[in-house]
Amino acid sequence: MPLEEGKSKAAFSQNVATEVKAGKPQKQAVAIDYSKARGDKLSMIADAASALSARWDKFADEHLTRHPGKDVRPDAKGKMTSSASGSTSYRNHLINTDYLGRISIKKNGAHLSWANSEAEAKRIIDELLEETGK
Repeated sequence: MPLEEGKSKAAFSQNVATEVKAGKPQKQAVAIDYSKARGDKLSMIADAASALSARWDKFADEHLTRHPGKDVRPDAKGKMTSSASGSTSYRNHLINTDYLGRISIKKNGAHLSWANSEAEAKRIIDELLEETGK
């Protein structure tokens, strides 16, 4: 006889009784039913995660399409990243493009300036180095 679905006390008792009737020791029957109940719980968690993922996809489609050509998604740590984001190094300065397409210039972790393009960022870096004589 198949085991009953659910986590209620009645279903648990019925499932233990079914396993004992099938000739299993009571401790083993209880262990089987706990394992089944845990499996049902894991199934519920997986269903909830799937629903949450679907809600995120819907939200992203509705609200994050303001940046054409950029796929904005949270990474494993929850930070927003984009296929268009990235960093390059130029003359010991960091040129960083964030997920919104903003370009910043940094050196040793300190923010120095903003730029509209990577070429402009390189020009700004060159000017900064000329001013300091390096």
